[in-house]
Amino acid sequence: MSRTGGFTGDVAIAVEGAPTGVTGGVANVTTTGGVSTGTVTISVAATVTPGNYNIVVRAAGPGVSAVTVSATLTVEATPAIVISVGPTLITNQGASGQAVITITRTNFTGSINFTLDGAPESRS
Repeated sequence: MSRTGGFTGDVAIAVEGAPTGVTGGVANVTTTGGVSTGTVTISVAATVTPGNYNIVVRAAGPGVSAVTVSATLTVEATPAIVISVGPTLITNQGASGQAVITITRTNFTGSINFTLDGAPESRS
């Protein structure tokens, strides 16, 4: 934010209009010359429905009118995978068998590495 009109007072910056479960805070506000900057941190609870939300960042100081800027907050679903194996794998001694593994992805497109844990050791 740029300062004009010779304003030199403290500036309070706040985040407003966030939905329930979303909080915003501002820290590290510094002023160099006629420009004040700060870091806005937005925290989103796991209960917030994914979607787009309008929020407002407000800057105010003593003796001057508050200034606002609107922003869109996009909340995305938490990346996740769900794995299922089926049907049950049954095979005879000395043989091999197969089972189908199904991966369901939520907001995740990265590669997945498969490992087999807990299987008994092979005996010679």
